Amino acid sequence: MESLVSAINIEQFGLFFFIIFSIKLFFIRRKLFTIFDPIVYILLSCSLSFSLIICLYEISYIQISDFIQFILCDLVFFIALFIFVNGKTKLYKKINNELFNTSLSQYSFHIMFVIVLLFNSIMFLVKGFPLFSPDPSISKVTLYTGGFGIVKRINLSLLLVVFVYYLLFFLHNKKITILIPLFILFGILLSTGSKSAFLPVIFSIPFIMLKIADFKINKRLKKNALRLVVVTLLYVIFIYSRDSGEVVLKLITRMLAFGDTYYFYYVYNIADKLSLDFYSYLYMFVSPILTLFHLGNYNVPLGSLLLEEAIGLEPNGFGPNSQFIFESRVFFGYVGSILYCFTLGFVFSNLRNILIKYLFSTTSYLYSSLVISILALMYLIPIELQLYLMITSDIIIFVFLFSLVGTLFSRFRKSNG
Repeated sequence: MESLVSAINIEQFGLFFFIIFSIKLFFIRRKLFTIFDPIVYILLSCSLSFSLIICLYEISYIQISDFIQFILCDLVFFIALFIFVNGKTKLYKKINNELFNTSLSQYSFHIMFVIVLLFNSIMFLVKGFPLFSPDPSISKVTLYTGGFGIVKRINLSLLLVVFVYYLLFFLHNKKITILIPLFILFGILLSTGSKSAFLPVIFSIPFIMLKIADFKINKRLKKNALRLVVVTLLYVIFIYSRDSGEVVLKLITRMLAFGDTYYFYYVYNIADKLSLDFYSYLYMFVSPILTLFHLGNYNVPLGSLLLEEAIGLEPNGFGPNSQFIFESRVFFGYVGSILYCFTLGFVFSNLRNILIKYLFSTTSYLYSSLVISILALMYLIPIELQLYLMITSDIIIFVFLFSLVGTLFSRFRKSNG
């Protein structure tokens, strides 16, 4: 991506991003809970990609037909969000003040915490800590190789839901001992060396604020959330740029990287080379469950297939995120992609509305943690739908299994108590 930095006008790119992001944020601002709402990240990602596409078109890197298709897809997706996402005023009125029911969930989440800690401890003992390696960006990728793929799936799913559970439990019950597993889980996140691992944690905060009906806690959470973002940004800068002179270049490169999928797709003219049928799209929904239990073949991400067509790289799972506009074009073609993007925005908005409504009505720690985790991960839907499907299915399966184990353990203790 460094070569792309020199090919486009960076000042122009920044101006386009500021205008596009500001316009989108202005129209949808009343739909947001806080600045940490996952929708803000979606607008940020889409605006950066939109800005890159404009710059690429200006230097004749992409065709006019592809340029128009991208604009229409981005526009209809945003229109769907604007129309169908419920406003925050309407949602705040549905907050339930009843106490959470903790009779079932404690054993289940304690068991899940032990599983997360045990598997990560074994992995770190064998592979080391990416945070302290000479090149954390490489170490974080190779960390889960050599038979530790299951640990990655545990970290993507269980770690988040257990973290949300303990944070909810601590805020509601004020038990200082709960801080111990919270700090351990946060330490595991730090040790993986992955900056993206913090995004779901940050995005879970506004929904936790909604669930906890103590406004003093809400104010304190807002301050702590801001501190968390600042610390995370400093951490990312430190890890990914040991040489302070490269910070600006790497920041610009990272901003352009939000549109790397479209760069490879449009500039390398992949539209006629990469096309998949509707059955492949449906398989994307069931493959995460099938592969978890080794009942189906691993579905290579679209980003990996894209790099294979563009530069001949073997499809080994490595590649850019399969952004929704690229995904829609691959599965549904030029015209169908526009309808797909509007449908995706419609489904995203209504799923979010349903989950938030359920979050306010449930009085269970278990279900609250489950729903908040799925909500916090929704930023992945337009960015990497296949990854979202995998993580959410893992969360539901793992929570169900360990809840069953926790229930049996609880009954066993009662019968022997």
